[in-house]
Amino acid sequence: LILYGERTLGGTIVARSTTEAGGKPHRRYHSVMPLACHEIDGAVEVWLGETKVWTEAQYTADAAAGTGNPYYWGQIDSDYKGRFYLKVYNGSDDQVADAEYVAAASEWTADHRGRGVAWVYFAANYDRDLFPSGAPQVRVRARGKRVYDPREWTSTPLASARALRPISLWAGYDGGAIGRTSGASYPQGESDAAWTGGPIAARFHFGHRYPGGLTPEAGLSPDLTAQDGDTLDYTRMALDADLFAAFDVAFPADPEGVIWEQGGSGYGAYLGVTGGDLVFRAGSGEVAGEDLARASLPVAELAGRRGTIYVEIDIAAGAVALWFRGRRYSTNPALCLRDYALTP
Repeated sequence: LILYGERTLGGTIVARSTTEAGGKPHRRYHSVMPLACHEIDGAVEVWLGETKVWTEAQYTADAAAGTGNPYYWGQIDSDYKGRFYLKVYNGSDDQVADAEYVAAASEWTADHRGRGVAWVYFAANYDRDLFPSGAPQVRVRARGKRVYDPREWTSTPLASARALRPISLWAGYDGGAIGRTSGASYPQGESDAAWTGGPIAARFHFGHRYPGGLTPEAGLSPDLTAQDGDTLDYTRMALDADLFAAFDVAFPADPEGVIWEQGGSGYGAYLGVTGGDLVFRAGSGEVAGEDLARASLPVAELAGRRGTIYVEIDIAAGAVALWFRGRRYSTNPALCLRDYALTP
């Protein structure tokens, strides 16, 4: 299978073993299932039968915490949580064999690395109550093959706007948040949905404007960093100064929701997806007004891409602008078809 874009995959078990567990022979079941005959960009969700048991978002959070058994990282609340091992291998060229399987079964060795092949390792003890029909079917929703993306970078803004009247503050004194609203008021007319994409990492540089160049953040140390789920008190913000900020994001196929909002419905800043547009705005928190600068572009141009959104607020000019620097590879199937004449 060659996978482009994002889809749910089942597959054929190519290796299975039973080993001793708890003093009982053949109690532990191990299996390997290939997902694609190439490297993938990553797994999004894993299902056992009809139950979702693992998410990329939870795995990212668990890996960042760095505690507990890595084979449990990513598992979400279900009857299965903590009762199976799972690890997804993306098929990198430096991939190694699964250490747990190598240690448990003599037929699986350190040479079974699967380099260039995406696959998933699953293991669990036999339990008639948990698995009444035997070993469960494993299904993985994955982002597929990465292809070279010629749209990686442009030094000119993708969108910009200027208020009719310069602003003295780019946001008000309500709180802010990453990946959701703060729970207080937020700029009117924009989506208040939680971000539907992957993790967000934000870096704020107060008193700076977009510096240009291939590496805009080179030589800069952020005044504030945050990630999805964080709340941002206005006292941590220089609301009357220029702003240069960066947001590492992953756009799903159909993105929606808040990437960052700050300050409320009186004066506020907002970066997110409202309807079909990626929006960056600052100044008035109302739907329209002379002191509102609101820039937007069709978000379909960024669907399926990962990279960094750069934004700028020029306080004296009352102007906003945004840039996007994508990774050199994309999983957007439209890009595959249009630019490379490839078919899924």
